[in-house]
Amino acid sequence: MSTPNDPPPRGRTGEVQTAVIRTGARLHFGLLDTAAPFGGCGVMIEDGGVEITITPDRTFGVTGIDDSTSVHRLARHWQQFVDAPSIPSCRLHVSRHPRRHCGLGSGTQMALAVCEALFCAAGRTPPEPQRLVRIADRGHRSAIGCHGYFQGGFLCEETSESYSQLTTSESDRVLRPLATRCDLPNHWRVVILIPKAETSLVHGRQEKQLFAAIDRATPEQRKQLTQWLCEEIVPHAKAGDFDGFTRAVARYNYHSGELFAQVQGGPYRGPVVAKTIERAKSLDGHGVGQSSWGPGVFAWFETQSAANDFARQIPSAEFDVIITRVRNQPRTLQTLQTGKSPPPANKTAAKTTSAMK
Repeated sequence: MSTPNDPPPRGRTGEVQTAVIRTGARLHFGLLDTAAPFGGCGVMIEDGGVEITITPDRTFGVTGIDDSTSVHRLARHWQQFVDAPSIPSCRLHVSRHPRRHCGLGSGTQMALAVCEALFCAAGRTPPEPQRLVRIADRGHRSAIGCHGYFQGGFLCEETSESYSQLTTSESDRVLRPLATRCDLPNHWRVVILIPKAETSLVHGRQEKQLFAAIDRATPEQRKQLTQWLCEEIVPHAKAGDFDGFTRAVARYNYHSGELFAQVQGGPYRGPVVAKTIERAKSLDGHGVGQSSWGPGVFAWFETQSAANDFARQIPSAEFDVIITRVRNQPRTLQTLQTGKSPPPANKTAAKTTSAMK
């Protein structure tokens, strides 16, 4: 990570004894292109997110996860970015973290939550979202998970190609803006199926190599995907039209996936994911698709009972199953015990509302 030259964030606001940050997870419906500006859309969901509790301690330490290497690396980058004499003396406990690299955007949610937690531990006011994203070193391609952390709901990135004239380094430092953000109905449900047999997970250096090997979308492909996004998905999302929204999402997801056929063998990531999608469709799942690189597959339902009926037909020996709903609120930051809480970048409720099961 390069050293940012942004000015340090605002000063201390008082020591925080214990703070809890809870995030949602991100479903990504697909990109408009395989090169910048990538564009695309997705939604935040209640379950599958991250929960971090930070408490004072004699030194900095991380508990709750088997491999804390990335968190320690991020903490050192945070120290460098804010020009702090040391990493705050605190214990950062990860009490909830989903299976990684499954299409739920856990890396972005974890990175942003860790950085915001360190500001709390240091008694500093968290910076505005763009700067927090740069500290966390996220948003290089898709901006959906970053915007979702701060806003929740259904999210659609700006679809214009104006950012294509920026250099790579400049594009990395500017989080692509949203064209649309809206709530989706609270009674809608989405079931996530994660095949246990799929071990070919895409992330890090491998992901960069795959993007480098893919031809970018043709002007006709990008135009068609943009049209489906702007003229079908977005209007149906705003109207709360379940049938229209899910039909549009399934079509968009399939054709966006075709952009990656060179490296994943088709519109979906390999035979296990493709068979999972066909299985979900055969069991009356709506708007079925692959989130990001997969292997997580989503299927939509208009009611809780319909989602439950679907999930009962899925063998637990073959799949991890999550029944959840859209998270229409940002992450929550809650201060416990005593101390003054730094205000979040967007005002949120004090408690997280869990999705009904």
